[in-house]
Amino acid sequence: MQSLVATHGLYTAVFYIALIVWGINQLYANRYYYAAPGLEGRNRRSYWFSAVMITAGIIGAILCMRYVPATTFPSVQPVIFWIGIALMAMGLLLRWYVIRVLARYFAPDKSVRPDREVIENGPFRQIRHPGYTGVLITVLGFGLATTNWLGLLVVLVFSLVGYAYRVRVEEQVLCEALGDTYREYMRRTRRFIPYLW
Repeated sequence: MQSLVATHGLYTAVFYIALIVWGINQLYANRYYYAAPGLEGRNRRSYWFSAVMITAGIIGAILCMRYVPATTFPSVQPVIFWIGIALMAMGLLLRWYVIRVLARYFAPDKSVRPDREVIENGPFRQIRHPGYTGVLITVLGFGLATTNWLGLLVVLVFSLVGYAYRVRVEEQVLCEALGDTYREYMRRTRRFIPYLW
């Protein structure tokens, strides 16, 4: 059985429009950061590693959707597809909310401003990396929208590997910059999911 995205024009259009919106969103988020002065990069490799891993996962998921029809969800494809698109939108909205909360402290390359402080308002009350939670929700939504369980698995695994490294680098940089204040914050919060993980 083929994926809806591979066989029905409406689903194909919505899927690729959502993917393009996600890409534009990411480019605009980077532009938002690069417009902010006074930052010194600490480790851009983690940014590029996570970006490459997510991109590889997206390409892998699309290839699975197109060329491995045996792993297409056998039923309720329209429901799974629209849940996926809704999750993509929710993830993007969460990411933008986080960028607004961080304001001038937002930095894709893990730069730390000299006046940086630990942000604990908004979504940062419970989790340390809500922006990455937003991206992972978007990734989950994208994987579901392929309506292919192997594609979903591929994009999730690649993205989690990318963010596992990125978060380790980020937390090391923040611990060095903010010291015990950030370490105490780490003890009180979870990385991505409140009370769980």
